[in-house]
Amino acid sequence: PQEANDKNSEVRKELEQMTEGVVKIKSQRKDSRNLVKEAQQQGYTLAFTKSQMERAAGKILGLFAYSALPDGIKVNRTKDDPNRSVPTLKEMSAKAIEVLSKNDKGFFLMIEAGRIDWAGHYNDTGTMLHEMLIFNEVLNYVLDWAKNRDRDDTLIVVSADHETGGFGFSYSAADLPQARDLPGSVFQDKKFKPNFNFGHPEVLDKIYNQKLSYEEIFLSKFDGLPKEEQTPAKLMKIINENTEFDITELQAARILETEENPFYVKGHKDLGSKKVPKIDVNDAFFPHPLDDNRQNLLAIAVATRQGAVWSTGTHTATPVLVFAKGPARATIPFAQVMHQTQLGQNAINALTNK
Repeated sequence: PQEANDKNSEVRKELEQMTEGVVKIKSQRKDSRNLVKEAQQQGYTLAFTKSQMERAAGKILGLFAYSALPDGIKVNRTKDDPNRSVPTLKEMSAKAIEVLSKNDKGFFLMIEAGRIDWAGHYNDTGTMLHEMLIFNEVLNYVLDWAKNRDRDDTLIVVSADHETGGFGFSYSAADLPQARDLPGSVFQDKKFKPNFNFGHPEVLDKIYNQKLSYEEIFLSKFDGLPKEEQTPAKLMKIINENTEFDITELQAARILETEENPFYVKGHKDLGSKKVPKIDVNDAFFPHPLDDNRQNLLAIAVATRQGAVWSTGTHTATPVLVFAKGPARATIPFAQVMHQTQLGQNAINALTNK
């Protein structure tokens, strides 16, 4: 209810007690309707922390954050912390399966790793890698659960609603590898020397070692500084302390450079700001300037050393893969090129045994 915004209200005090103070409380309602209370009245057990979720049984409503859950880097860095209050996606998925699998009629469960999309919007390679690893952990858990059932009655479908960012690893003309000897007869009389830099597995380790998401670097660390300290030198320091792809103060200044919004539209949710970060190439395809194109500019600054290419800050029409595992009669309809709406219809058909 709207009363939750009043720190002295009884509703607010009750919510603070229920959430154990670990979830930000803010209501966007314009009335006094209390959906949390309504859920309780309908038999749902409320869970606001990992421990509350673990203790819950029956119908559960888990609300673990005001908005987004922690990003993939933060999750992977803190998952062994005994004081962690937010469950991981795997822990939430396991709890959901534990509860739903008690239904003799079966169940439908949707698991979303939505922050992969945000990492794509921000062109944040390190965070995207961590998000994908988290999703991979969940997928392995679900596949193992289905494999260990004594009945072949489970269909698992994995896909995405779209691709974001136009990401790809690419070979480049920078830092060409030195010629070197290789074992075997093929290179016995000559050295191995690629014409271009095709990347190296060590780059993945560097990408993985990112300590903070770009979102946290800018919106929390940098923007959290007093205005007079929001300088290129400070930004360079924060980036270089939290990633393994150092930038120079000149590059930091370029990232912070702004311009008159070439796509300004008065009153527009995304394009209504007159001053925006300056994108030199394909600027029309980065239409969320304050949310936050500085991150895209950082991606451009380190792209060559990551061997990573991003083409946009938005969604693309690149086809996405569909993975289906389960009984043959249920998986066959997914083995084709299809429109997203057909993917949904195939899932409905599987549920209704059509």
